[in-house]
Amino acid sequence: MELTLDVSRLNEGTADPWWMILDPGQNMNCDIFILAEMITGPFFSREEANQVLKERKHHYSNRARVFCASGCYTHQYSEKYRQAESTQPLSRRDKELFDSLQEGLHMLFEPRPATIKNDTGKDIDEGDVIRV
Repeated sequence: MELTLDVSRLNEGTADPWWMILDPGQNMNCDIFILAEMITGPFFSREEANQVLKERKHHYSNRARVFCASGCYTHQYSEKYRQAESTQPLSRRDKELFDSLQEGLHMLFEPRPATIKNDTGKDIDEGDVIRV
């Protein structure tokens, strides 16, 4: 069987990402079945997982959170992810998010002219004598 998924390229610094909803139970018990009940997923974008959490909030406690995990140890997923990543253009949604992140980073690291003021609050110009 072949399955085609729309996987987000915004990987949050994680190789071959997938997302899950974690809803930690009280008195964290080591029982594997209880642990499995605390995990919902996989989802293939944070937006999708957040949407499910929002739409079905009555199924989760107020401690439920979306968590990004790596599929790098799942060789089949990792291999298919790499193949798709190299051949597929960004989806419209990911392109918009990627562009907005790039713009935010550009604004964050944009060089700004530095002004140095003396103790009277006047700008110090090139050639001014500075006494320390």
